[in-house]
Amino acid sequence: MAGLLLFGGYEPSAQLIGNTLLALLQHPDQPDVLRADPSLLPRAAEEAIRDDGPVTPGPSRYALDDVEIGGTAIPKGSYVIVGVAAANRDPDQWADPDRFDLTRPDTTRRLGFGHGLHCRVGARPAALEAEIVLATALRRFPRLRLAVPAEQLRRRAGSVRGLVALPLRTD
Repeated sequence: MAGLLLFGGYEPSAQLIGNTLLALLQHPDQPDVLRADPSLLPRAAEEAIRDDGPVTPGPSRYALDDVEIGGTAIPKGSYVIVGVAAANRDPDQWADPDRFDLTRPDTTRRLGFGHGLHCRVGARPAALEAEIVLATALRRFPRLRLAVPAEQLRRRAGSVRGLVALPLRTD
């Protein structure tokens, strides 16, 4: 359990922090919302997990029977990868799903770290780490902003979604 928390929790947590900071800085009104109401910090982390979570593509499974999902036939024995990011953008579940919104209600329904028995053990520690970094950064650096245009940022390759680097300015 300790190994899972330490090693399985580091990379997703680090990338969640970067993704959350990027989302906030791309929505200039949102940092002021958090500064005015720090009680929204848990929602900020949960909304970032929903909006641009670090764990993708999601769990993989084998179909136990022939099934049809959304008009696509999946034969028994097929290897299937769940599109968690797509589920977190489902308009039947989320009002205006492509908008980053710190006031969005019930972001705990997101699937960015799994759900139920399949929820990753490090999900809450990762969100807590993001909350602590956000609170500290917003308090210590009131003029925090991107040092380069967002279009110049590059994403990492692999199963943990994040940035290669997040250059910031604090002056």
